[in-house]
Amino acid sequence: MSLAREPDATSTAKTRRTGRGRVEPDIDPATAPVSRQPHPAPPGVVRSLALALQRTAGNGAATALVRGAGPTVQRTVGVVEEPSYVQSGVLPGEKVGNHKNAEFDFTAKFDPAPAGTSPHPLEVRQDIRWDKKYEETAGGPPPHFGTAAAGEWHEDRFPDTPATDTEPAVPGTRYGHRSGPYANPFQERDDLDKYVEHGQGYASDRLIGEEYVGSDSPKVLPTSQGQFDFRLTAVDMSKGGQVVATSEILTVDWNDATGEGHRAEQ
Repeated sequence: MSLAREPDATSTAKTRRTGRGRVEPDIDPATAPVSRQPHPAPPGVVRSLALALQRTAGNGAATALVRGAGPTVQRTVGVVEEPSYVQSGVLPGEKVGNHKNAEFDFTAKFDPAPAGTSPHPLEVRQDIRWDKKYEETAGGPPPHFGTAAAGEWHEDRFPDTPATDTEPAVPGTRYGHRSGPYANPFQERDDLDKYVEHGQGYASDRLIGEEYVGSDSPKVLPTSQGQFDFRLTAVDMSKGGQVVATSEILTVDWNDATGEGHRAEQ
């Protein structure tokens, strides 16, 4: 996503990686065949259970039991493969033309969403953290992070698109958002920020796709030093964005080869 590019950075061609697997769907218990139906309990037993339930759970639960409309089981959706980077450890920033560049890929796999569920509740996020040495040599934070502080985690993003005479300002897209103002409307173009659905090849399906494929290529000026740290998370949007998985940290080292690396501040 080139989310930490300096203003004069230029794009570079990307070499795609292959070998990503697929997610097998679970069997929905609601559709599994049943060999026989159980005999209903005698009315007296149901009435006794209802009275006991009424004392502990209230009239609504007791009424549901008497009418035969007991509580239903909500099928949960889990993480099959936690978000992770294809590369690992520390990547050196390489000088390419008038900037330094690094490239890396990342993936995640979730359970398929239950039938009729849209969007899929699990999403991917990428966070970035830079150190003070980068700010000192670059003149401040990455351009599209405003006054964000060094040494802290911030959600990675594209720069915002400013307003024009005919169009309003548009917030920059962010990795993994399936819908809303930060969702990537052009994800089908490549593997930059894509969700795909099992059994559909690599055709994108942003709303319900259970496999995620992402790629980033941050760029800085050749005079910039310091380091960027990146991490991935999986969040459950049905639970208010609760983090359910976190990847290991991937570091991009912008220091020149003759200098020693400087770890991002904790």
